[in-house]
Amino acid sequence: MQTEVLGKCVSTLFIAAIAACFFMANGMFYEALVIQLNEWAAGQTPVAWSTSAFYR
Repeated sequence: MQTEVLGKCVSTLFIAAIAACFFMANGMFYEALVIQLNEWAAGQTPVAWSTSAFYR
């Protein structure tokens, strides 16, 4: 009986650790993506200003 409960606890902790790593990696990927998109958008601002017929 105690072995079954211990096994279930270990399995639950293992699954929780895998889920936590997955969510942490997902958050890090999202943060890196947002940084890259912000850098790209900052680089596109001068292009939009220089090619816009409205501001000539």
